[in-house]
Amino acid sequence: MYIRDWWWHQQMKKLAGSKIVPVIGSSNQTRITHYAGDWKLWPVYISLGNMDTSIPCKRSNGCCILLALLPVPPKYTFNGKGCTAALKLQQEYDREMQWRVNEMIVKPLEEVAENGKFMHCAVG
Repeated sequence: MYIRDWWWHQQMKKLAGSKIVPVIGSSNQTRITHYAGDWKLWPVYISLGNMDTSIPCKRSNGCCILLALLPVPPKYTFNGKGCTAALKLQQEYDREMQWRVNEMIVKPLEEVAENGKFMHCAVG
């Protein structure tokens, strides 16, 4: 995230009474062995960057919202000639797919980021 001066500079560009609210995304690999075998998922959460620090950032407090569950692609093992080239190609493919999925996830936020969104109250 940017430093404090950058945020103040951006806020001064906005209309009086408007606020910039950063949206923070987070993710971490999770195993779900008890319910579906030995599967792995990447839950993607979003939260607002202007939450009060006295509120612990737990999912039960509503600070983080589950946005998506991404499946983790299986790791392939390659043997013999060209195994490093095949592995490298698979890693590039996995990165490209991850990038495209993340673009689809944040697509709805693009218009709001450009044009803003009018809210009747601070709660939304």
